[in-house]
Formats: sequence, C-alpha cells, structure tokens
Amino acid sequence: MVHMDQWTWPKRPTNASEYNEMMLSLDIHLAKQGLVPAQRSLQASRLVSMALKLGGIPFLGHNIQRGKPFSVTDLGPRVFDWYNETYGELNKIDWSPGSGVLELRATYWRLKMPFIQGASKVFIDKDLTKGQTGNVLQRGPTSCNVLHHFVGMTPAFASSLAPAELTRALEGFMRVYHATGWLTQVAGSGLFEQAVGDYNHSVDALMDGAALGKARWDTSQCAEKTFKGLLDRVGQTFPKDPKLGHNISHLGGMVQTHFSYTFSPTDLATIQCPPAVRYGEKTTSRQEAYNAHQALISVLLVLAKEAPIVVP
Repeated sequence: MVHMDQWTWPKRPTNASEYNEMMLSLDIHLAKQGLVPAQRSLQASRLVSMALKLGGIPFLGHNIQRGKPFSVTDLGPRVFDWYNETYGELNKIDWSPGSGVLELRATYWRLKMPFIQGASKVFIDKDLTKGQTGNVLQRGPTSCNVLHHFVGMTPAFASSLAPAELTRALEGFMRVYHATGWLTQVAGSGLFEQAVGDYNHSVDALMDGAALGKARWDTSQCAEKTFKGLLDRVGQTFPKDPKLGHNISHLGGMVQTHFSYTFSPTDLATIQCPPAVRYGEKTTSRQEAYNAHQALISVLLVLAKEAPIVVP
C-alpha cells in the first residue's frame, strides 16, 4: 500500500475541471488508506498543501478571506466544500465517545453519549425542551438533559416516565458515560483500539436483536482485549491459548492480581461467551446478551475508577 503522505499532484488547479480531477485522485487515495469519508477532509487539506507546496493554507473559520477561486487561500476551504457536497451526511464526524443500551419498560434503548467540552450540568427532566440538544455540547457551562440522548425518545414517552424510571434512566446514562469515556481514551496498547471496535459492534448487534450470539461474542471480546491490553502495556504476559486466552474469569483474575482491582466474579462469568453461542450451535436470548452488556459496563466502571488512562 502506498503511504498516505506519498500522494502527489503536478500543479495547482486553475478551474473546476482540474480541481475535481485532483480531488477524485486524492479521495480514492485516502479511501485506499482505509479512511471513511468523515475522516478524509482534514487529511485531504493537509495533503493538498504538501503536494502543491502551499505552506499552511487556511481551511476552517468563518472569517477566512478566500480570495479568487482556486487561489492559495481558497483551496483549503474548497476541500471541505468538496467533501460536504460529495458525501453529505457521510462527511459528518460523529464526536460521540460511544453508546450503551438500557432496558426501560421492557424496551431496549440506545444511549448515545454526547461529547461534552468544558463544564456541564447533567440532569434529567421529562420536558424535552429543557437542556441543550445535539451530540456535541460545548462553550459551557452547558446543560445536558440525559433524555435527549436516548435515541428515538419522544415527548410522549418522556412525559409518562415515573420518578423511579427517571432515576433508572439517569443512573444508566452515567454508567455508560463513564464506562465509554474510559474505554475510548485508555492508551498504551493496540489492543484497546480493538476493544473499542468490539464494544461498538456488540451494542449494534444487541440493538438490532437479530445477531444476539454476535452481541455476546463481541462483548466477551471487548473484555478480553481490555484485560490483555492492561497487561500488555506494562509488559505482563498473558495466555494466548484458546482455553485460557478467551477465559474472561481467568484474564480478569490476572488483572486483579497484578493491579489489585476488584471485579465481581458474577460479572466476569456473565460476560463469558460459551463457544456454542459463538458458533451458532446454541441460541442466546436478548436478556442474556443484555446482562452480558451490563456486566461489561460494570467492569469498565471499575477500570474507569481505578485504572489510569495512560501509564505514568
């Protein structure tokens, strides 16, 4: 594979036809690097600047004086225009740190966590007109009504929630917020990035309801890679054989011993995915998949409290 920074272009375009030709070449190059559309525009602006030797061309900001079309000052913003026009919704970056699932009135709800920048007041109110909306809350102090982050929540459903249900919803939101916040930030091993992918896949499968065995397996894989990542980043070996390498209780026990963290044995056992479920030889219920998800959240909450994001 050609390295990302090896893309070249012979000269600065002077018209729309030349510009589109350049952008198509660049976009295909970035796609071959494995970047989805929302990840490409920043890289594209950087590579245009490098390839055409333009220096630090401006690309964002409402006060940029763009000058003449296809001039040096116009090219950066034009890159973002091209991606917005070409990909539309696919070009939007999802800033959410992650999602979780909460059962409320026998219905499974996706809780999509907001990206909160700065101080924020987190509360719950049946009145959905209260609190800031959107998945990015910034320029604080912000106000976050957690019911806004139950995907698909309607005013009718929200207004019917009893006090105990509101408490459950708030507690569920905070559990997911702290668990996913830690998981998506922890660093020091490549296994953590894989664990995030497994976690996201498990949530998608659980919400879909059609691949519950996959939900169970991906939940187990998230825990496995998280535990192995914690051991890996301090140089501690861990089993790789099928018998112990996929044993969540064993791996969790190793982490407990090495770092003095304390996990619930029941949670570790609940996360474990039997091989028969993984290979489709045994069916699993949505409740079992949900229980595994909640057990994983509990384990991640222990780590969020005890395990540092980076090794000192």
